[in-house]
Amino acid sequence: DPLVYQHAAAGVGVAPDRCLFIGDGSSGELAGAAAAGMHAVQIRRPADPPENDVRFGREVWDGPIVASLHLLPRLLGA
Repeated sequence: DPLVYQHAAAGVGVAPDRCLFIGDGSSGELAGAAAAGMHAVQIRRPADPPENDVRFGREVWDGPIVASLHLLPRLLGA
């Protein structure tokens, strides 16, 4: 639900488009964050095959993916 993410952004006094949401894709979290206007990134270990998406109830994600949090600066151009 995008309202949850909009509420979270408002709670810290930041516009959703200034937020970065990182998650594994379970429970529709990436789509919810993106629908709220946040930048959403999936974190996925290299050894985690796409077949696990269905197994663990993760959404299909075609947005940015990182294997580790230390790769975020590169993704963000920092």
